[in-house]
Amino acid sequence: MLGALPQLHCQDRVVAVLASPAAEVRQAATQLVVKCRIREAYATLAAMLQSDPDPMVRAVTVDAVARLGRREAIPLLIEALEDPGVTQTSPVVPVRSAVQFWLPALTGKTFATKAEWERWWQEEQARRRQGVER
Repeated sequence: MLGALPQLHCQDRVVAVLASPAAEVRQAATQLVVKCRIREAYATLAAMLQSDPDPMVRAVTVDAVARLGRREAIPLLIEALEDPGVTQTSPVVPVRSAVQFWLPALTGKTFATKAEWERWWQEEQARRRQGVER
């Protein structure tokens, strides 16, 4: 059934559910967006990562932006390294821990601080620009 979701033309409804007032619904919708690979939800998920009031939703959204955005998600994840949120239900995990998993998974790099990640990202962007200009 879930595999048929794109053919059912209801992706827009799933994306709309991301705005639910209920954190549990936003969390479930985020997981469904990833499972169905609804790339059109990426901008909404990016905003949720930055501003959703529920730490569990933000933690799930870290996974979603990483899986859907891949390289595009790196600056958002770097910014989320300072997220103070900790989930209140099992698994109890800081949002930051989800970010610390995904940044190395996406980049193959490991840095200890946000400043080191930011410096690397700026250097990486400069290298890419030089490669394009050649």
